[in-house]
Amino acid sequence: MVHLRLWGTSAYNCGFHRSVLHIFCCCVLTMAAVSAAFAGSTSVSKAAPYMQSAPTLSTALVTYKGHSGPVIGVAWSPDGKWLASSGNDGTVQVWNAQNGGLRWKMSVARFAFAVAWSPDGTKIAAGGSAGSLAVLNAATGASMATYQGQTGDIEGIAWSPDSKYFVSGSQDNTANVWDVQAGKALVTYKGHSDAVERVAWSPDGKSIASASHDGTVQTWEAATGKQITTYTGHGGVPVWEVAWSPDGTRIVSGTGSAGAFGPVTANNSAKVWEAATGKTLLTYSGHSGQVYALAWSPDGKSIVSGGDDNSARVWNAATGQTELVYSGHSSIIFKVAWSPDGKYIASASVDGTVQVWSPSAPPPAAATAEPSATETTEPSATPTTEPPATLTQEPSATPSATEAPVLPTTPPATATEEMPAAPVATDTPAPQVAPIGMPRTGAPYRESLPRALLLTIVALISVGGMLRLSARRKRTR
Repeated sequence: MVHLRLWGTSAYNCGFHRSVLHIFCCCVLTMAAVSAAFAGSTSVSKAAPYMQSAPTLSTALVTYKGHSGPVIGVAWSPDGKWLASSGNDGTVQVWNAQNGGLRWKMSVARFAFAVAWSPDGTKIAAGGSAGSLAVLNAATGASMATYQGQTGDIEGIAWSPDSKYFVSGSQDNTANVWDVQAGKALVTYKGHSDAVERVAWSPDGKSIASASHDGTVQTWEAATGKQITTYTGHGGVPVWEVAWSPDGTRIVSGTGSAGAFGPVTANNSAKVWEAATGKTLLTYSGHSGQVYALAWSPDGKSIVSGGDDNSARVWNAATGQTELVYSGHSSIIFKVAWSPDGKYIASASVDGTVQVWSPSAPPPAAATAEPSATETTEPSATPTTEPPATLTQEPSATPSATEAPVLPTTPPATATEEMPAAPVATDTPAPQVAPIGMPRTGAPYRESLPRALLLTIVALISVGGMLRLSARRKRTR
């Protein structure tokens, strides 16, 4: 009886209250649906630039397979016709950037981790395991000199703009500036407390930037080794890669670690910062893991990065907006290099290939290069007449090329292969482009609004039906 007194004593009253309860539930569900729809659209619209959709490319112009193991280094010749690559098979190989034809192959160490082409186009510097360092004739591969002084693996090499000196980063915590002709170290930089990985020389030739496992990037005077700036923007996370912008005002650095140190599993990123002050300008987190490779476009507007998510990403250097994702590799990308004319990018990978691709133009028919079938008649890469230069003393910190003896050089060989300035557009099929990222159409707000309105209309119709049913029951009672 108590229950009936609380809710009414007639069957009509019980039915009426149930109808009211149904109407209340419908309203609650409608409000929840509308809120969920609009909340979802708001979360997508706040996505960072690197999370927004960008085209993806998976087809290379040239895929070079000359190495017998992971490829760790790659560098363009200044004229853009050739590429030099180095890898865990201990060799440096120079090949035609247009068709992958091998020009020469030279064994330099057990593992060859770094390679750099001199700005004057005549020399290639290579570094590898246990402090191995060599300068090779770019035309023939013949050894011009070897260098001794660092005991750890050489992970990074960079040339001075005048091609007279190069810097090497070593896992013995040092970076050395070498006089090419004298064959000895001019400066040994010891500012880092852990392994030095990649290094970069400023465009004006005055400064060097070194990335270290100690979590910092340091800039210092090339002539004296005096420290200029210590960048700590990565928060102590080991830093692997560093690259200087073409105008010398900015530096980009990326986190990562390899070999005995093991991988970096958290807080990986690439950061763009002011070279003069160390102020962070931009943090790019488009990769899902370590950022082993970084390179600026020649005009300084874009950056290409590569990492252990097996992708290379081209992004705006000012905004961090991802412009293109390259997915042609099946394993870690350890090095990327932009061609001097800005039309192509070369990426070196643990999958054993170097792939050449375009960051902007549709690719022509892909070429897969097997160098054994395209050997040229270049002289043998095994040095027979040029003895290595062994360091015995430390000279003054100020470079003086006039005091250094000139090493014998081999006359450059005449190139028999030419690379056109660009692929012929009439032979290029459409690129494989597909959207990536969270929003499939790029307009999540416009998609969610009609859904919310539709749910609202349906709910209102249901409410109206319940009210009419209640009124009908009232009349019949």
